[in-house]
Amino acid sequence: MARTITNQIIDNYYDELSKVRIELTDRIKDIVKEDIVIYDTSEGLDDAYYDLPTFYTINKYSQYDTYGIVKITKDLEIVGNSWEEGNTYTQDITELSTDSLYDLYIELTKGN
Repeated sequence: MARTITNQIIDNYYDELSKVRIELTDRIKDIVKEDIVIYDTSEGLDDAYYDLPTFYTINKYSQYDTYGIVKITKDLEIVGNSWEEGNTYTQDITELSTDSLYDLYIELTKGN
């Protein structure tokens, strides 16, 4: 009986988390009508870079890489920059974690 209740709570949690992801993505879609540069990487090392939203990737070359989100395109592609490596990586907004979506939404609504 307790296991059934626990499983139901877990299922409800993931249902709600899914709704949060959809809501955040929809809000970001409403904001992004053109390419938005969040951070100009040509400016050089800056403390503001470390406050950027981040996302993680897992690929065949490394367990994971961390990228600072520096741009979002009108097609909702997220462009990340790895300061340590100096390379960029682009992925679709649907590949972001809920935490990264939330951080991106907060960044896009700063001052509003």
